[in-house]
Amino acid sequence: MLPLHGLSTTDLEQMADEEFWNYARAHADAVPPISSKERNYQDQHLECELSRGNCLIPLKAIVEVLPSSQHYTLLPLIPTWMRGLVAWRSEAIPLIDLDMYLCGVNSSRLSGMLLIANYINITVGLLVPGIGLTTTVQFEQVDPPVGPTVFYTPIRAGVIRGVYAEEPVLDVSALLPDLVQQIGMAAYYG
Repeated sequence: MLPLHGLSTTDLEQMADEEFWNYARAHADAVPPISSKERNYQDQHLECELSRGNCLIPLKAIVEVLPSSQHYTLLPLIPTWMRGLVAWRSEAIPLIDLDMYLCGVNSSRLSGMLLIANYINITVGLLVPGIGLTTTVQFEQVDPPVGPTVFYTPIRAGVIRGVYAEEPVLDVSALLPDLVQQIGMAAYYG
């Protein structure tokens, strides 16, 4: 243990419990809180496993993580990456195959995880084959996306915020509105 404010570890060990806790309370404010500016530069992300690699989704956009539902409603005139509608908390929300949307890979199976994502008033279910760990993304270390890769189609490049630790970081503020727009266009132009 390192000395704290000039006290040695021996001094801390020899303190009575009450004296130690009084000392700890008095020095609790010595560690400056993380400023809102610093908080804006880092965020927790969930690693999503896809067929062509992993991607990162901000945890603040994920409302709930569930095992994938086998029950969904098919609809006519929807994009190939939209499975249909799924019931969530007495609400019907679009079920999006994120692998198909980003990579163009058609995974006929519905096993995996369902991420309920929300941005503003847009709620969708994102179907992913699996999820990994959460990681703190330092935004100053996010590299800009450089051209299309095997991971995502050029059409979807706008929903990638950047690359962190060789994994694409999704921009939910672009992803969810794009999903809604594409669904609307498919229904309109059929």
